[in-house]
Amino acid sequence: MAHPHEQLIRAVYTEFGRGNLAGVLALCSPDVRLRFRGDNVLSGEYDGAGLERIAMKLGQVAGTSLQMNIEGVLADDTRGVVFLRDTLTRQDSGESYEVRLLHVYRIENGKVVSFDELPFDQGAFDEALRAPGVPSTNEPVEPVHSIH
Repeated sequence: MAHPHEQLIRAVYTEFGRGNLAGVLALCSPDVRLRFRGDNVLSGEYDGAGLERIAMKLGQVAGTSLQMNIEGVLADDTRGVVFLRDTLTRQDSGESYEVRLLHVYRIENGKVVSFDELPFDQGAFDEALRAPGVPSTNEPVEPVHSIH
């Protein structure tokens, strides 16, 4: 039988996948902290009210193409770790990406109190989730010439 915190964590992904942000927040403590590293549209630290901004930013980049594929969940009495493989197609360029991540949870009293997103390859994650309209770093940049 799975640890109750594994079930809690899986419920977070189920509710997020349904677009039920209130359902996600019901699984979190009122003072939950969400942290995203790097240089991308999600970078920063958010409270529970920021979950809507996170979802909006993901939607602007990936639309409905984001697929979060759970590859494994480890959980004990205070922590949870999810091995995740995300795929998405950018709305602005049509480019497809696959990124691998660790999601690290801290849990108290049966509620998520913190979430950290840790990409295996931060550069690839930043590239996939760069701001809309920002050119890919994989594309050649036209040189700037000056006239003296």
